[in-house]
Amino acid sequence: MLTLLPMLVIPLQKLLRDDDPKIVSRVVELLQILVTCDAVEQGGMGLCGRALVASYNKLCPTLNALRESMPQFEPKVMETLELMEVHGGAGAYRKIKALIPTYTSAVAGVSVSKTAWQ
Repeated sequence: MLTLLPMLVIPLQKLLRDDDPKIVSRVVELLQILVTCDAVEQGGMGLCGRALVASYNKLCPTLNALRESMPQFEPKVMETLELMEVHGGAGAYRKIKALIPTYTSAVAGVSVSKTAWQ
């Protein structure tokens, strides 16, 4: 699975830009599954979530653009970013924050609110 993750990022990124809300919804759900897929087996934070951190420079701006272009996906985007932070390991928050300066840490007990994006 880990060796396939880098090959999935570009197709996922392209599909997140699709005009069809059904496709976009499925891709966001798939991204959430990828981030958390081995977390249960590892007892919390798995390798897949941490392996995706290297691809945040492609995924985070795309998720942020999705939130802006399709506001109905804002809750799913926020949930996905929080999962990426929680399952991405120690440097995940810093990487997300560098790419999306308005992001607020989910780990600190403060989830991303609508006003934080504006």
